[in-house]
Amino acid sequence: MPELSPEVFPRLTAELIEAGNVAIRNGVARVCTAVQREARSRLSESSHPYGEPTTASPGGPPALVSGTLRRSVIHTEPRPAGGMTWEARVGLAAGMFPPYGHDRTASSKYGLYLETVTGYPWFIPAWRDVMRSEAPRIWRETFASTHFPHIR
Repeated sequence: MPELSPEVFPRLTAELIEAGNVAIRNGVARVCTAVQREARSRLSESSHPYGEPTTASPGGPPALVSGTLRRSVIHTEPRPAGGMTWEARVGLAAGMFPPYGHDRTASSKYGLYLETVTGYPWFIPAWRDVMRSEAPRIWRETFASTHFPHIR
């Protein structure tokens, strides 16, 4: 083992922090993509034409009508939030409206209404499923593939 000189520790610490930040950023991006994909998938489970009764089951996700709600599920790019903390958001984009109806409601408001008021949850169950199943695997893979520095 090489002798550890005082200048090794600051260099090694900086390299570890950089490698850790890259891994965390990549992991956050992959988890957000998984949540987005699962939420969109849930919004495709059933469908019906505009004006027809819903084919969705209460307690399950809403039925697809125009696809606007599904398309509005997005995520932001991860950004530093201090220290080795990164944040990104998965949710509904503002300003997207369905192509039908005379009193159109933005998909961001309608999605929240479906999730919390009408009994057609879709986003929170998607998030929970990803956190239980895919997220642990994503984090293991992300950190296993990260090249952390070694003492040299």
